[in-house]
Amino acid sequence: KEETFRIRQQIVTDPQSAEASIRDLLAKDPQTDEAKVMLLQVLHQQERFEECRELLQELEGRGFLEPECQRIQSEISMLDKESVDVDDLRYRVAKDPKDYALQLELAQALAAGRQYTDSLDVCLQLVSMDRRGTGEPARLLMLDIFRVEGDDSEVTQEYRRKLSMALY
Repeated sequence: KEETFRIRQQIVTDPQSAEASIRDLLAKDPQTDEAKVMLLQVLHQQERFEECRELLQELEGRGFLEPECQRIQSEISMLDKESVDVDDLRYRVAKDPKDYALQLELAQALAAGRQYTDSLDVCLQLVSMDRRGTGEPARLLMLDIFRVEGDDSEVTQEYRRKLSMALY
């Protein structure tokens, strides 16, 4: 436990040393989930997202993910839309406000750019206007943002309330 505590501190202060220590733990016991979660954290911190995806897939094979793993998974899934031109999407949405698929694309791009409030606003509209279509993926995107922001975030608390009201 003391070694685990030391490694958890190293993840923030010295990711390379932490990774070496975690890999040593995994060499001794390749099935230890705690070490795999710590490895995921250190890989994520180093922005080694492809390795994160592979490890997440392995961890998901257990049938569940720890909250920290879910947060990392959510953040990485949003990054896939990071290179999208948000200004172009806003322009196209303004020209065709009934194109809900385009609005969803805009919400995803905003989330990838960490413009969470703007993304959540678009998602809420989709949940309200197109619940059975783009509303469901919009709701799931909102849940991803909540995981990334954390339960204590004011944004999460505010938009959870708004989502709840939109759904009921």
